Amino acid sequence: MNAIDVISRSDAQAAAQTQATQAAEGFQEALDAAAQEEEVLPVEAYSLPDWYADLIPEQCVLTPCINRAYWNQVEAFGADGTISREEQAVLASMRENDTARQTELDNEAWRWEHQEELSEYFGLLNGYLREALAENNIQGAAAYYENVVLNPAGSEQVRQDFMDRFNADPRALELMETLGVTA
Repeated sequence: MNAIDVISRSDAQAAAQTQATQAAEGFQEALDAAAQEEEVLPVEAYSLPDWYADLIPEQCVLTPCINRAYWNQVEAFGADGTISREEQAVLASMRENDTARQTELDNEAWRWEHQEELSEYFGLLNGYLREALAENNIQGAAAYYENVVLNPAGSEQVRQDFMDRFNADPRALELMETLGVTA
């Protein structure tokens, strides 16, 4: 790894941290708004519509998988309070040969490589969803839950309004192609 890799990785980590902070702030705003509503809603009230998932790049879908064989081996090796160099080598080999872990590492590398495009793309997706909700007079978590989550016809209307905006934006379509989204 050279100095440029370290700097670009550091810059990428800082950008990712900024994105995570912005997402957390947005989530906190949503929670605060929900707290002001009188009705207590189930968690599903805050879920995205199923059709929205079709627009998410495959590499951004996190599918955490616990390698139980690996962790069982760690426990067995560490039972005496230490792990020898030979045991460390066995564990390293297990990690390197774990296809689920390798896939997630590949996806993480892809997300780093495309972080600017992803940031712009998700900004467009979220903006068009908000506009489609506003066009359909859906404001607040309770209205969203009632008119989108629980109402297939309402969800379809929001989807159509969303897709009209999305498909009319050449940059959104370009980003979709760049990111390999095939919805």
